[in-house]
Amino acid sequence: MKSLGDGEVGLEAHLRQAEKSGVDVSAYYPQFEIPEELQYLWGYFLSLSTHRQGGGMGPSGLAFTEIEAWGRFYGIELSPWELGVVLDLDTLWLKEAYRARPSRTEPRNQ
Repeated sequence: MKSLGDGEVGLEAHLRQAEKSGVDVSAYYPQFEIPEELQYLWGYFLSLSTHRQGGGMGPSGLAFTEIEAWGRFYGIELSPWELGVVLDLDTLWLKEAYRARPSRTEPRNQ
């Protein structure tokens, strides 16, 4: 397991670091148990997700160029299956993020 910076890679280590930076991490605690062997991938996803791009329409999916730059910076080369897991997590995260948003098709109050 590779480390991000000077610390551990596990989920708890990422959340502690984010809290130190002033980020509200309560939404990042999963409502299910992640097997210890896969927690590093959740940590990678969290690290990538905190730097996600977005615009007026909401958050964007993680781009391959962003993932590649992140990997170069941290010296991490994801295997194809690891990349697939991170992208699957991103798809689920985006679905939840957009589900929680108010509908843009609702009429505006005038």
